[in-house]
Amino acid sequence: PDIDVWQGGWSYNGFSNNHITSADGFAQFINNVGTGTSYSGQTLYLDIDIDLNGLNFGNGENGSNVYYDKANYFEGTFDGQGHTISGIVVNRPGNNNGLFGQAGNIKNLTLDNSTIVGNCNPDFAATARDIQDSNTGGLVGILNGTVENCHVTSSVTVRTGGDYMRNFGGIVG
Repeated sequence: PDIDVWQGGWSYNGFSNNHITSADGFAQFINNVGTGTSYSGQTLYLDIDIDLNGLNFGNGENGSNVYYDKANYFEGTFDGQGHTISGIVVNRPGNNNGLFGQAGNIKNLTLDNSTIVGNCNPDFAATARDIQDSNTGGLVGILNGTVENCHVTSSVTVRTGGDYMRNFGGIVG
């Protein structure tokens, strides 16, 4: 199948009517969530395999990254429709790390060739809660709903960056 590769931007050209049809569209969707659109009660559909080509959610101040404030999260249902997302890099301090930091329902999705790191280290953590409840997973750090028919391949690395990590897993933290 065709794979759309992220080239460093985000746009609504690949995201309309709750359908994601490009890597830029997925980046736009994540940017929307990170800036406060929860999509509560809505289902979003991935219509194509995408390679995020090293897209890093770790630092919203870096111009090449999608803005993502962990106080905001996806509250809807994400239906991958059997497609694959690859090439994501999440490497940020604190809690709730994954393709989705915190999410409602995720189904029919595969995560491939990606790195998710929870840097839960006292030097990085803002509070004691960040140190103790880092919640890092391949697909989602904190799940508020269900995961159905999802896969994380062996080429995905989920690891800690400090000594105080807890609640981590390949799919859900």
